[in-house]
Amino acid sequence: MTIFSPKCERCKKINKKKLFICKHCNIFQCERCVNITNCVKIKPVCKEINEIQKIDQCVFHCNKKKNYCNNCGGKYINLRCCNRCKIYFCSFCHDRNMKDIGNIFYRFNDNFFILKKYYCGSSCFEMDLYLKNDIKSICQGCGIIFNDNFFEKKCGKCIQHQSAEKDLEYSRERFKIKKKNIKNNRG
Repeated sequence: MTIFSPKCERCKKINKKKLFICKHCNIFQCERCVNITNCVKIKPVCKEINEIQKIDQCVFHCNKKKNYCNNCGGKYINLRCCNRCKIYFCSFCHDRNMKDIGNIFYRFNDNFFILKKYYCGSSCFEMDLYLKNDIKSICQGCGIIFNDNFFEKKCGKCIQHQSAEKDLEYSRERFKIKKKNIKNNRG
């Protein structure tokens, strides 16, 4: 018989007093980690039976909106994510990157046009179309088997965790620089 002991996904500690569940990705997170990674105060959405509450905030920022296009760097409200390489792109870059795709494919049917809108460029579209056999690999972060098409050696979940930690690091550095500039302007 196994006893269920939830642990925080970020700090990996078991049996924390105050645990929350992200309502978007359903991971366990402790109050300390949520407060460190989010500047917004914790607002419970609904209460669970075991005193574990669902909240909007996530330690890995799973519901964070992407506003900047990875291709041109422009700020936009509505960006799409590429099915193959998982970068965010705007419609202008999509049109520019997909204009030569018509020369490659001679059959233009409705499925072709519907399918190509989910890719950032012709290279990702062609890779997904021609390279149907995915490369199986073991994640170096968590050890699960996943499709490693870009030889990143980490699964999507581990890459998302790493990017959230990098965001936190950049925010800390920004805060230090801002504090230093305020101090220099006063003196």
